[in-house]
Amino acid sequence: MVAALLAIALSACSGTGHDVRQYDGRIGEDLPAALLDSDLGITEADASRSQSGVAFHLTVVVSIERDVVTADELRRILTIIVDTVTDDPEAFSMLSLDVADARSTSPIGAAESIDLSAAAAELGLQPVSSTNDRDKYFPSYSWADVVALVQE
Repeated sequence: MVAALLAIALSACSGTGHDVRQYDGRIGEDLPAALLDSDLGITEADASRSQSGVAFHLTVVVSIERDVVTADELRRILTIIVDTVTDDPEAFSMLSLDVADARSTSPIGAAESIDLSAAAAELGLQPVSSTNDRDKYFPSYSWADVVALVQE
C-alpha cells in the first residue's frame, strides 16, 4: 500500500503523468536524423534525456556551419524538436539547446557555441535562468514554453 501511494505521489510530482522512456527512440535516433535531414545546414546532431529528481530534461546539441542563428532558424530547430519528440507540454521540464559553429573551435578543441539570446528574445523565449554566459551559449528553456511557441 505504501509503495503504491509513493508511486502515485512521484507520478504527480513529475508533472508528466506518463513514462518519458517512450520517447527514447525518438530522442536518440529520430531527432538527430530529422535535424540532419533539414535544410538548415546542420552537420552534427545529438540528443539525450536526463532526469533530475522528478523532473525530466531534454538536451539537444547541433553543429551548424555559421556563427549566427536567426530567430526563424531557431524556430525551425525548435519545431523539428517538438514535431519529432512530442508536443506534450508536460513531457519534459526543460529543453537545453547548444548550437555550435562547426567552423570554429575553442582552445580545448570543441566547436564554439553560438549566442542564441537575440534570436530567442525575438521569439519571446526566455531562458529558465539567465545568470551567466552559459545561459547565453547553452540555454535551457521551459519545455511548455517551447511547445507553445511552436504551436503559435
